[in-house]
Amino acid sequence: MLKLALIGKDISHSQSPKIYQEILNKKHQYDLLDYQNNADIPLLEDLFKVYDGINITAPYKKKFLPELTRNESKVEGVNVIKKVGDGFIGTNTDYLACEEILTELEDKHSFENILILGDGVMANLLKVLLEHKSINYSQFSRRAQNLHLIESEILPDKKTLIINACAREYQFHIQSNARYVFWDLNYKLEHNAQFVRAQDSLYIDGIGLLVLQAKYALSFWNF
Repeated sequence: MLKLALIGKDISHSQSPKIYQEILNKKHQYDLLDYQNNADIPLLEDLFKVYDGINITAPYKKKFLPELTRNESKVEGVNVIKKVGDGFIGTNTDYLACEEILTELEDKHSFENILILGDGVMANLLKVLLEHKSINYSQFSRRAQNLHLIESEILPDKKTLIINACAREYQFHIQSNARYVFWDLNYKLEHNAQFVRAQDSLYIDGIGLLVLQAKYALSFWNF
């Protein structure tokens, strides 16, 4: 039986088991391995004695970099690892999924303005992706204490994509007269969804990103 696992911290809410159940058409096991400390996580050699494929989520996406034989990720940090022979190969399917979604959104809407909210791992991934595609963007975060300034960025009559890469507790509440597309990298955050839709703007839930990166992971594993 195929055995997969997700390694992370405080991941009991993860939708990954459900997503893989819906995608795979064969019997499998998907475990959530919740570690509070980096030092408690087993070596890849030991993990792959039990599992056929490993997913990694925050805050451990850089944890296994020294153990990899090859890193195919376009950003620092991996979220999928497979064993090939005596070695381990990692990649980042979040990047691949974001690239596909962003390309589709750009083709459909031709944005004049792109805003990234947040400065964590996913925000940095998006910066690398946008710079690779030579697309200009602005970044706002609570750490930089400039998140409130997005109001002045949105109000001009421009086709705007807002990408929310903030933590789940962040609630978007900027009033705007301009229509925009709000791509939430989080999933099932009804307070954000309701607020954006009330302004007659398009809300994109992050669950689609999870499903797409899972499909890329299965392709990477050759399952």
